[in-house]
Amino acid sequence: MPSPQNLSNFVWGIADQLRGVFKPNQYGTLVLPLTILRRMEAVMAPHRGRNLLRI
Repeated sequence: MPSPQNLSNFVWGIADQLRGVFKPNQYGTLVLPLTILRRMEAVMAPHRGRNLLRI
């Protein structure tokens, strides 16, 4: 299991990479859709196996 410090460094490293690509006024256009997608994934997680069987 990664230590909290390693996890923190990983997250900040990704944030530093994104800051290089996006201007500060563009952060909202990236963060909001990703937050919504993550929430949808978390809500649908209990149903994932059942939905895969339908496909």
